[in-house]
Amino acid sequence: MSPKDFVDFYAALGVSPTATDEEIRRAYIERIKTVHPDTLTDLSAKAREKAEETARLLNRAKETLLSPSHRQAYDEFYQRIYRSSSPSYTSASGATGRMHYARSRFAPKRNVNLGTVLFGIGLAYILFASVGLVWRGVMTKGGVVRIAEAEPVSALSAPLAQLRIASPPIALALSEKDTLLYVLYADSPRLEAWRLPALQRVWKNDLPFAATVLAAQADRFLAASNTQLAFGSLYSSDAPHVVSAHQRQIHALAFSPDAVRFATCSGDQTIKVWNWRSGALERSFVPSGKEIFSVAYVPDGNLIAFADDRWLRTWSWKNGTVRRLTQHRDKILHICCSPEWIASASEGGEIRQTHRATGAAKHIGQESGQITSLTYSPDYRFLLTSNSDGRLRLYDTETFKLVYTWNAHLGKAVMARFSHDGKTIYSAGEDSTIRLWNLPTHLLSALNTKSP
Repeated sequence: MSPKDFVDFYAALGVSPTATDEEIRRAYIERIKTVHPDTLTDLSAKAREKAEETARLLNRAKETLLSPSHRQAYDEFYQRIYRSSSPSYTSASGATGRMHYARSRFAPKRNVNLGTVLFGIGLAYILFASVGLVWRGVMTKGGVVRIAEAEPVSALSAPLAQLRIASPPIALALSEKDTLLYVLYADSPRLEAWRLPALQRVWKNDLPFAATVLAAQADRFLAASNTQLAFGSLYSSDAPHVVSAHQRQIHALAFSPDAVRFATCSGDQTIKVWNWRSGALERSFVPSGKEIFSVAYVPDGNLIAFADDRWLRTWSWKNGTVRRLTQHRDKILHICCSPEWIASASEGGEIRQTHRATGAAKHIGQESGQITSLTYSPDYRFLLTSNSDGRLRLYDTETFKLVYTWNAHLGKAVMARFSHDGKTIYSAGEDSTIRLWNLPTHLLSALNTKSP
C-alpha cells in the first residue's frame, strides 16, 4: 500500500488506535446498521451507492483490525504515514481531519521535569481558586446563591386543583385534548389514567417492569426501565410490546411529531430511531462515544436534537448529518424544541435557547436546584421548568427572562407539563401530589402571540 492509497480504518469506525477488539467489534456493529440494505429502501440510487461504499469500507476496516497479523502490519504502516505526512490527512470519506489518535499511540515519549509539572499544577490551582472566590463573592450573599426570582415565594402557592395519590409519581403525560392524565409510579410497575378535570381514575395498565421514563402522544405511550422498552396503546387493555432496546440504561424517550416513530437514547452512547407500529429499529447512531442523556424532535420531524455531554447537537436522522450548536459549562440533562429554537438545561441549572439556523445561544436563566424537566408552551412563547427545590419557573422566550415562579411542591418537583391550550400547567411532586395551576392572568394575553 502506498501513502496515497492509505485509508484510516480507525477514523472510519470512530475508534482510537488503542481500541480493544471488543470496542472495534461494537463500533462496527453500530455503524454497519446505518448502511444496511434494509434501511435504504427510501433513499435515492446515489445515496444507496454511497451507503454501499461505506459498508465496504467498514467491512475492510473490521477484517483488518480484528486480525492480529493484519493489524500489526497496518499499525506499522499507520505509524510511518503519521511520521512522514503533514499534520492533516484526507480520511476515507474525503473530509480533512487531524491524526490526533496517532499522537497518543505512536508519538515518541519525552522526559518531563517533575518540578516543572508540580509548579504548573500549583499555579493553576491558585488561579482557579482565586477566580472561584471572586465568583462566589459576586453570586452569593451570606453563603446563599442569589438566583433572581420573578416574585417572592415564601409559602406553598394555591393550586387550581390537587390530586393526592398513594405513592410518589415519577412521570406524567397528557392525552389529546387534555381528557386524560397518565401517571407513572416510582414503586410499582403500573400506568394509570385519570379523567380531567374530575380527577377520577378510569384506567390502569400493568407494565412488565417498574419504568423510570414515560412519553405519550396521541393514543400511544412509551415506557422504559434500564435497557428495556415497552410501548402500546393508551386505550387498550392489551399487554404492551417489550423489546431490549439498549445495552445500558435508557435515559430519554421522544415521539416524532406524527407519532409514527420514536427516538431513544442511552448510557451505551447510542441514539436509536424506531417504528412504533412494527417495533423495528430504523436507525442507530453513535455520535462521539459519550453518554446521551436527552433527545427531542424538532417540530417538523426532520431533525433530532440531542445532548452529547456538554454539547448541544442536531442529527438529521434521514441522511446522518450532524451539527454542533453550543456548549454548556456542565452536562446537559434536558432538551426541548420549538420551530426556531432549541432549549437546553444543564446539570448546573443553566438554561439556554439556541437558534437552530444560526447557532446563536442566549442565556435565559440560572436555577439553584437540579432542573428535573423542561418544556415549551404549545405556542412556544413560554418555557417551563420543574426543579428539585419544589418550584416551577416560567420564562418568556422572547425577552429571555424569568416571569413567574410557583412554590409548587413540598420537596422535589418531578415534572411539569402544559395543557394543549397552554392555559393550565400540571405538575407532579415527590410529596405524592399532582397539582393543576392556572397561567397568571397578566400572562394569558401573551398566548397566541407569534414570536418574531
